[in-house]
Amino acid sequence: MKRKEFSLFLVTLLTLALVLPGCGASGVTAEAPGEEDSEEYEAAEWDGEDEDWDEDWEEVEEDGDGEKEEDGDEEDDEDWDEDWEEVDSDENDNDNDEEEDWGDDEDLSAHAKEMSTDENAFATEFDWFLDYISGGKYGFCDMIMDEAQRERLTSQEADGLNGGWKCFITTDPETAKKEGSVDRYLHADIDTDGDDFKITLKWWLVNFPGSDGTKEDETGTPDETFKGSWDSDETVHTASELGNVDITEFYESGEGDECEQYAIGKFQWNSGEVDYIGLMRGTRGW
Repeated sequence: MKRKEFSLFLVTLLTLALVLPGCGASGVTAEAPGEEDSEEYEAAEWDGEDEDWDEDWEEVEEDGDGEKEEDGDEEDDEDWDEDWEEVDSDENDNDNDEEEDWGDDEDLSAHAKEMSTDENAFATEFDWFLDYISGGKYGFCDMIMDEAQRERLTSQEADGLNGGWKCFITTDPETAKKEGSVDRYLHADIDTDGDDFKITLKWWLVNFPGSDGTKEDETGTPDETFKGSWDSDETVHTASELGNVDITEFYESGEGDECEQYAIGKFQWNSGEVDYIGLMRGTRGW
């Protein structure tokens, strides 16, 4: 290589040496971020997620979903309150109905006077009773066996039971099958205040067993009063020199002109024999 050409080569190298360091200083090479830069980057990234989350909730609120759920809860609460108000109203109506049925003591006493009778019993009037003590096979006693048709009377309605009743006394069905039935037709008076209980039997006619149908007039027999009390709200126990009268069921069926009252129990004679006793009366007449 000639000297002149060598000199130009050196000048070119020197020029390149001066130019190349300037390229690094111009920022062409990127530096890795430091810790401070990383934290700022992460913070910016989380801020972005929070903003997205907030935006999601804003969209839910704008759609009204949250409000609808709260409104739904309020509606459910209102429906529940309305249901309870209806229940309370129904119970009050039932209470009012019971009060209207029985009312106060004066109403009960008036009801008893209306129901009272001074008539004696007749056989055809007690088919329901014979059917009842035989197990209700023939449907004659549905008005006291069907809970939908009857109302059980207790000592609370004692004033509504006072007065005259038709009364029927008959032999226990099992005994009647073997020995025949002795049937008594008579009248009874009840006097009770809800604690004490008196029933007076006024004898009239007795029908003895047998094909000839022998009857005997008992009107000359003195009246017999059985005294006692209510054993519970529903049952009565009384006694006299003749024996005991225990009434276990009082019922009322129907209303108005079709109202009837019934009583069922047992008559235990001092001799040890046990008969059934039934009482009935009604405003519809028999």
